[in-house]
Amino acid sequence: MARRLKSDILFACPMGNRYFERVIVTGSWSHEKILAFVLLAAAAVSALPDPAEAWMCVATSSRARGWGTSGSMVAAKNRALAECAMRTPRGRTCYIRYCRP
Repeated sequence: MARRLKSDILFACPMGNRYFERVIVTGSWSHEKILAFVLLAAAAVSALPDPAEAWMCVATSSRARGWGTSGSMVAAKNRALAECAMRTPRGRTCYIRYCRP
């Protein structure tokens, strides 16, 4: 257990005949734990996908256009084709023009 100093005492509140002290734990181990937690949190946040990493695809026919976005390229293609197909007259075909992250 870390050594307690007088400067570490935040407050003391009377409760009956006893006094309970709330102290800040001192020692280099607490700084190491905080640093490890911050590094772990930063790694977790950096592993999350950014909206900029989402795929965007465009599908067109002779008379319509559709686009779709998703984290998966296949899902973005399917969405773009579905959007284009809803606006395209019968007998016309939609094609994927491009996809980009």
